[in-house]
Amino acid sequence: MMKRLRLIQMFLLLFLAVGTYAVEPISGYFRIRNAHTRADGKQYVQVTGKYQAQPNQTADAVKTQPGSVIQLEAKWDNAKNRYIVTTLRSQGVDVINGYLLKAIEMFKNKLEQKLKDNLGTGGLYSMAKLGFDEVLAQWDLDMHLEKTTTQNGAKAYYAYATVPSMKPLVDGYQKAIKLLPLINPAIISQVDNAFADYPDILTGLKAKDADAVWKAVEKYAVQLINARFGADSDLAKVVKYYFDNDRINHGQTYYLMEGNHISKTEENGHGVNKYVEGEAKFDFCNNNTKDEYYGPELPVAGDAAKWFLEPVTNEAAHYFGVAPANKMKGKNGKYFTTLYTDFPMKVVDNINAYIVESIGTTGAEKGYAQCKKIASKNDIIPAQTPIVLECETTASASNRLLPLANTTPAPTNNILKAVFFDEAKNTIETAGKTVRVFNINPKPAVRNPLGFYRYKGATIKGNRAFLLVDANASGSKLDGYDMEEEGTADGIDEVSTATVETATNAVYYDLQGRRVDHPVRGIYIVNGKKVIIK
Repeated sequence: MMKRLRLIQMFLLLFLAVGTYAVEPISGYFRIRNAHTRADGKQYVQVTGKYQAQPNQTADAVKTQPGSVIQLEAKWDNAKNRYIVTTLRSQGVDVINGYLLKAIEMFKNKLEQKLKDNLGTGGLYSMAKLGFDEVLAQWDLDMHLEKTTTQNGAKAYYAYATVPSMKPLVDGYQKAIKLLPLINPAIISQVDNAFADYPDILTGLKAKDADAVWKAVEKYAVQLINARFGADSDLAKVVKYYFDNDRINHGQTYYLMEGNHISKTEENGHGVNKYVEGEAKFDFCNNNTKDEYYGPELPVAGDAAKWFLEPVTNEAAHYFGVAPANKMKGKNGKYFTTLYTDFPMKVVDNINAYIVESIGTTGAEKGYAQCKKIASKNDIIPAQTPIVLECETTASASNRLLPLANTTPAPTNNILKAVFFDEAKNTIETAGKTVRVFNINPKPAVRNPLGFYRYKGATIKGNRAFLLVDANASGSKLDGYDMEEEGTADGIDEVSTATVETATNAVYYDLQGRRVDHPVRGIYIVNGKKVIIK
């Protein structure tokens, strides 16, 4: 019996010890997939705007979409058995606490400052701090990941955030107005003055009405965001939408889910919640256990409120690659495209990456983009570097680029420009400068180099490189030959005059790719290299 008790004791000690082990942080580049299997296969999260993202991509589509690659950093909170998300970044935007909680945090910080302004930093403030500042400091303004499993037992995560309850703020105020006058009767007016900019909040505090305080916080949070980011900003619109539709309430935890919403209906005289798949988009469900009529929403959402984290790797199912268009074929037989990402990339396959240093202005170089190779297989392309890519195929699986941690700065001699999201052309163009987009000249083959040409459209595509050049420039051409070798600024090795004079069987081409039987003074291509005849 004693032996059995010792075994049980050892087991319990082991269990407790394991329970306190630190869990490894989450760090790297991932794709986020919803655990609910949609009929249309659109389960992957795609960042579509500065404050917009949707789970609207299929497994095949995300392989060539930079907006599906998300940098995620999360640290383990051992005390509460969950992760605290510290970075959630894609397309140049770190969205952590970027919506509602950002607004509440702005209000919280301003209120704390108001208390200090009115009460100073001495004894009065210290007393008031007991009732207010400590309450505000306990507000959970973090986004969390919590381990869970799907209905079939697969490992997944809940992603959620908790909106701070206003009740502790009400309780803190009531405590303050009871205790502080015993020490200094004048202090109550000073405390009330801290809410001078927020009279509706003060009214709710005096009435002991936490719901009224929350409505006032919503109102002032929107005002703060409008003042800082503009009423027409995407952030302001998102926050206002959820406030106006009573989708966010204080003291509740909201779980990110895929689908339209949880529908509240009546069946057989009883209220029930139902999950609605609807469009491929985000929504939130709560786990409010006080809704006695319908019950909590989280269990009803099921797998739609659970998420998989899939690391971006070189594997067939999880790679990131580029797929040049068939028409974008250079005279060297390679395929070309442009790219702009927020993450640094290691070149996995036979791809060459180029920047554009300048545009030729005289002689045979006039009108040609002067390119420089910055990376090939196994090299690193720095983050936020607009580039031209030269590929051997149009198949994305053979044009892989692996996101990885790297802090190499983007080159400063690159005149290529880019945006992460689709943007109106007229917002990019400046006085005397116009946009040139990457394309191929539709004229006869002998005159159709790839290059950056005039664009009649109104919208510049995100994640693609373009040039901003003088308005009177006809274009900035590239040639298949221009992209083969690294050497001079345009990527073609120069050879001396003496070498040219001894090349007895050389075949000469001009920079348009036309064969020249009797070359005279100028610049030519011989065996893929630039030669100069003086």
